[in-house]
Amino acid sequence: MCSILHPEALGIILAKQSPRCVPLDVAQKIITNFKKIHFSPVQWVAVLIHPPLEEVKTLHFFDVFQLHGEESPEFCTLVKNIFPQKQVWKVFCPETEKDLEKIQEYKMCDTILLDAFSFEKRGGTGKMISLEILKNAKSFCAPHQKLIIAGGVSSKNFQEILSVSLSEGIDISSSVEQSVGHKDVKKMEILAEQFSVFYNG
Repeated sequence: MCSILHPEALGIILAKQSPRCVPLDVAQKIITNFKKIHFSPVQWVAVLIHPPLEEVKTLHFFDVFQLHGEESPEFCTLVKNIFPQKQVWKVFCPETEKDLEKIQEYKMCDTILLDAFSFEKRGGTGKMISLEILKNAKSFCAPHQKLIIAGGVSSKNFQEILSVSLSEGIDISSSVEQSVGHKDVKKMEILAEQFSVFYNG
């Protein structure tokens, strides 16, 4: 997969609420084995929903903590204080542009990730986030914060999403799967080819 897309970060879902959840011991083996084979720098992201602080303390082999629930600014600060050299990414699922105002309470976070709003579940829905919401999203971020867009991002819409949102990155998941949790090599090859055209002309 990495030889196809050359990602800057790879996420492992540790949230038990997700059908893509990976057991912690398996996650650690994946990271260890990857580092033996690949030498390109990749950030490993622990995707979490309302994790106990004691659990977070055990995740020292990750580079990033992506908090996908209703974690408070105080909790994000605690995580940052425990691991000052690592990054904290906070996920928001705005239903309206007004919901973006909450981002300004999370200046301690390194990156803001916007996902599509859903009543049913958090992330992995394949739904695309509203372009109207994305138009001014960057203005709610602090100067030091990066903006990443998730939510139904695919080979068909990533160019428009990047252009409208002025984000620094996109989060790809369900759009390159053949079934839940299983990536489709052909879909990734198509996406990689379009990435190349978009960035290199």
